[in-house]
Amino acid sequence: FNGVEWKAISTEAKEFIKKMLIYDPAQRISAEQAFNDPWIQKTAQSKTVSRPVALQALNNLKTFRADRKMAQATWVFLVSYMATKEEKQELMQIFKEFDSNGDGYLSREELLAGYKKIMNAAEAEEEVSKIMDAIDNNRSGAIDYSEFVMATINRKSMLSKQKLEQVFKMFDKDGNGSISVSELREFLGSANQFSDEQLNQIIQEVDQNGDGEISFKEFKDMMLKML
Repeated sequence: FNGVEWKAISTEAKEFIKKMLIYDPAQRISAEQAFNDPWIQKTAQSKTVSRPVALQALNNLKTFRADRKMAQATWVFLVSYMATKEEKQELMQIFKEFDSNGDGYLSREELLAGYKKIMNAAEAEEEVSKIMDAIDNNRSGAIDYSEFVMATINRKSMLSKQKLEQVFKMFDKDGNGSISVSELREFLGSANQFSDEQLNQIIQEVDQNGDGEISFKEFKDMMLKML
């Protein structure tokens, strides 16, 4: 976090994103820990969930997709650092409205109860079934807080050219217009989290011209596939 872009970012926010980006699932913070993180809780305000906001969140849940590791890491960064306070407050309140037992997970039953507040029972049943099929990849029967936020935020707003350029510059430490393996390693975490083979594989997923690095165009094309 040494770049000039980080100067306006709070220490709590930096600590949260570091916890979220740990590659090893056993070391990464749990959904409940993420939900109760001080930085996350500071964004929460007591508001009533509006129908338009909840419906947009529902639609985003159904259509969210980030298959590539680099896209996933970039998306976590974008949402954590570049989403507005108002966007986070809206999503936090929706999640809290649905998470009736406060455990940091949304079960099918909790989602159903929440969406019955903004649509009739038949519509809620149909839409919640679609959500669980699309987001609950491990078929655990629940969606955790981080999955919910990453999937429900407005993707068009987050994937603006300006924001993508800002994130790309954070990858591109030497400012030469491309992301190398060493720069990717530095952004994703300590060197011992990823082998060279893993990092090269991540690069290859995005590297369209085969030069071993990622240009801004390749980076932008990768992220816009999420729309």
